[in-house]
Amino acid sequence: MIQAGLWLEVAWMSVRLACALLLTLSAHAHAQEPEAEQTRVGYTIEPAAVSAYVWRGDRLSGEGFDPAVQPFGELNVSRLGAGNLTTGVWSSRRLGREHGQEIDPYVSFAVDVGPVQLKPGYTVYFMPALEPFDTMHEFSLQSIAVWSFPVRPYVTAAVDPIRTRGFYACAGAVHTLSLAPVQVVTTFNVGTSQYSGLAYALQDVTLSTRGQLAFGASGYYAALVAAGAWSGRASLVYPYTGMSLGYSR
Repeated sequence: MIQAGLWLEVAWMSVRLACALLLTLSAHAHAQEPEAEQTRVGYTIEPAAVSAYVWRGDRLSGEGFDPAVQPFGELNVSRLGAGNLTTGVWSSRRLGREHGQEIDPYVSFAVDVGPVQLKPGYTVYFMPALEPFDTMHEFSLQSIAVWSFPVRPYVTAAVDPIRTRGFYACAGAVHTLSLAPVQVVTTFNVGTSQYSGLAYALQDVTLSTRGQLAFGASGYYAALVAAGAWSGRASLVYPYTGMSLGYSR
């Protein structure tokens, strides 16, 4: 546990140093580049709570109402070379007796290639209570349509050759409805997976809707989420809800 705590501290310090470096580089680029090509830096901070922790069709919290807090912070650097860089840390902590702490730093880089956007990424899943505490190292690639239609199909593949030694692949579509100051995003996702010790199977069929209300131009917003996930391996449906308050610039 001491070693796990040390590695988590090192990981968090690395994220902070990377963010500081990106801010410095983007400030320099902002001073040097023409207006049309300036690098832009944005960030989002969002404390959130959910009625249950459901991930890719698997219920990771207990039965019934078992709430968890799931805050995240994210830094976005747009017009950085050929694309947009995103890095952040997402976390989850149950409110019951068994806290089930999880901390997930991630990074991705999105590039528009013709009619699609390609986004390679890397996420590491830290669970301090487990051994090994870095339970998954996931290298992913997403392809999503770039057009003006409100429905955008996507395909994603994620591979972990280090811990779980398997893959997760999914396809789906995102529908966005914007009626200022409200935005409603609905996502339909079908995923399949195969990991060491687990046979190939349908992982999940998930439908989620997120409604977000912006408070003018202040950057503050409130959001509500309603979702349901069918677990392929458990053959059960797990409904859950969530709410959050955030700030984005």
